[in-house]
Amino acid sequence: MHSHKKVKESTLQYFNNDELATNVFITKYCLKDKKGNYMEKTPDDMHKRLAKEFARVENKLTKNADGRLTRDKIYDLLKDFKYVVPQGSPMFGIGNEYVNASLSNCVVVESPEDNISSIMESGKELANLFKNRCGVGIDISSLRPENASVNNAAKTTTGAWSFADFYSYVCRMIGQNGRRGALMISMDVRHPDIEKFITMKHDLTKVTGANVSVKITDEFMKAVEEDKLFSLEFPVGANGESKIKKDVKAKQLWNRIVSSATKTAEPGLLMWDNITKRLPANEYEEFKTVCVNPCAEIALSAYDSCRLISINLKNFVDDAFSGTARFNFTRFRDVVKTAMRLSDDLVELEIEKLTKIKESCEVEDECEMWENMLQACKNGRRTGLGTHGLADTIACLELKYDSRKALTIIDGIYKILKVTAYEESVNLAKDRGAFPAFDWEKEKNNEFIKELPEKLRNDIKKHGRRNISILTNAPTGSVSIMSQTSTGIEPVFRNSYTRRRKLAHNEQNLQADFVDQMGDKWREYEVLHHNLRDYFDFSKKKEIPSYFVTSEEIDWQKRIDIQAAIQKHIDHSISSTINLPKDTDPDIVGNLYFQGWKKGLKGITVYVEGSRDGVLLSKEEKRKNSGFPQHSSPKRPGELECDIQHTTIKGEKWVVLVGMLDDKPYEVMGGKSDLIEMPKKYSKGLLIKNERKTTNSRYDLKFGENGGEIVVKDIVKVFDNPNHSAFTRMISLSLRHGAKINFLVEQLMKDRDSDMFSFAKCIARVLK
Repeated sequence: MHSHKKVKESTLQYFNNDELATNVFITKYCLKDKKGNYMEKTPDDMHKRLAKEFARVENKLTKNADGRLTRDKIYDLLKDFKYVVPQGSPMFGIGNEYVNASLSNCVVVESPEDNISSIMESGKELANLFKNRCGVGIDISSLRPENASVNNAAKTTTGAWSFADFYSYVCRMIGQNGRRGALMISMDVRHPDIEKFITMKHDLTKVTGANVSVKITDEFMKAVEEDKLFSLEFPVGANGESKIKKDVKAKQLWNRIVSSATKTAEPGLLMWDNITKRLPANEYEEFKTVCVNPCAEIALSAYDSCRLISINLKNFVDDAFSGTARFNFTRFRDVVKTAMRLSDDLVELEIEKLTKIKESCEVEDECEMWENMLQACKNGRRTGLGTHGLADTIACLELKYDSRKALTIIDGIYKILKVTAYEESVNLAKDRGAFPAFDWEKEKNNEFIKELPEKLRNDIKKHGRRNISILTNAPTGSVSIMSQTSTGIEPVFRNSYTRRRKLAHNEQNLQADFVDQMGDKWREYEVLHHNLRDYFDFSKKKEIPSYFVTSEEIDWQKRIDIQAAIQKHIDHSISSTINLPKDTDPDIVGNLYFQGWKKGLKGITVYVEGSRDGVLLSKEEKRKNSGFPQHSSPKRPGELECDIQHTTIKGEKWVVLVGMLDDKPYEVMGGKSDLIEMPKKYSKGLLIKNERKTTNSRYDLKFGENGGEIVVKDIVKVFDNPNHSAFTRMISLSLRHGAKINFLVEQLMKDRDSDMFSFAKCIARVLK
């Protein structure tokens, strides 16, 4: 057992004073007992914990003792995040006996049936998965569109798109130790609600706890290309038996998707036919693909899940920056082989975890959900082996990320990853048995399988494969922070930047450096990219070489080419974002999407600078966001509609008037209820401003209707409390000049010792 101080000191030393990496390890992955005591001092203790468990499974599964991975060999691969890095949930959960958590990074649940009970049941499943540290994907294309008739008192439905906010709320509501829930919501482009779905997040208060993506079909893209009409229908894919159908101009719908992605970075695009045609698992009826995980790198069937392991590419470069640097393909091949074995061991560890979770369930339907996940895990043994540090690798080889030579190297790296991982899965099938659902006749014509080398295909036909689908490329955010490399396959964002880390529910007492539009709190860390620091240490030079390119300098078209070169070797998908400068024209975004579809990408996300609050900020952005921006108050009209609110705090009754301008709170005033005759049936009124030249303006309140209006003159004087009037005047000043309501509410609730706390609390309650 260790103190927080000791853990922080030791981990800072381990990471060479990297505060961000230290914070990520301590808050997310350091083993703690049920009382929150630290049981590990540094990541080295974590790696020993992981090695012990992997070795135990090796002994359990591997029949040939000579073929088993030893604990020491596994530890050598894991230590210092050098070669093999299990991602978030495995790092947290393997060997952790203090929590009952799944090792799956990502899960997809079954689409809800088109009735309210099933919609609510899906919400319950999401909650049960979030509490066990899983990111989740759900597709809502199964729900009927807006204004369709229903057999209840509502008579018509609010539409499939409207339930996205419900699922998003569930995600924000369920806290996890050291991390927040993650959710992806998708909708088929053929659904009649698709226009509402793609624009719903323009309201910044909606669907704040989820990413959203559109399933794009080849049929739709061809209709856009040929400027044809395109049919929206429900049920989706009804093949002529649609209950609801309407035709839209494909190009017009496409332009709305592109425009929204340009302005808000959402929706993401899932090239659905590219996904399903090149995913072996999709050839099996029980593994038909439903949705993707929150970062879109894993397309999954209902109740299937995936556990991620990433290989650190940077450490396969020999003699980096020396002029004779080379990528060691021989060592890489050996590590891929071992990492594939560990990926299958991880499936076995998850089977053990799921069994324990299921046994601890007290509610029957939750038990059923975990049983579904357990069976999918056993029958498919799906793995998620990927990479991180690609951009650093290319720089270490003294090549530009988007150069022709780099593209050749990249193609070679991922071809070896594909072939070696699939070969090892066959070897594992020989020793441990093929995944139970394996059937060569079902998968032999899959496009991805057909492109494997002939000998490998013949071996699969003869011996089967241990794992139904194998490869991916995740964003590797936390993994790259602790490995001190670039993320996933992404180019380096900036060589120096500010990185934001969102505070989890159990960190709300920490000082926040930034609060976003929804009131979520973030810490900021100044970062000099580690690979550049390594170069400076090696070369003793101060100038940055031209091959240290950043995302803003990379040819966007070549960015598509690089992802396409990698995607042809990955059976699942790739999580990747193309960063574009502010004010990028939507036509450019649309063209990038189109090229991505044509070149076989399975998904693509475009982020135009400034379209939302970012996790990574350049120094220039940081300067723009610093200081105190000035806002001018919109002029108050002579008459302002107001909400009349009644509330009780500690037995005292209050009336609060909230003047509304453009449906937003503009001013407040109020006082004790016994000072004014105000029947509760009146909830709306009119605040009339009477200008005066030498004294303060007078405000009259008018309420009532149909000729029975009541006017209360000089409402501030009626409430008869100078302290209250000064207090509400300052709140009104804040509202008029653009202060966000959640900030005001937070401040109003702080001063609990003040004589005015009751009034402050009643104002806070009304504004909240």
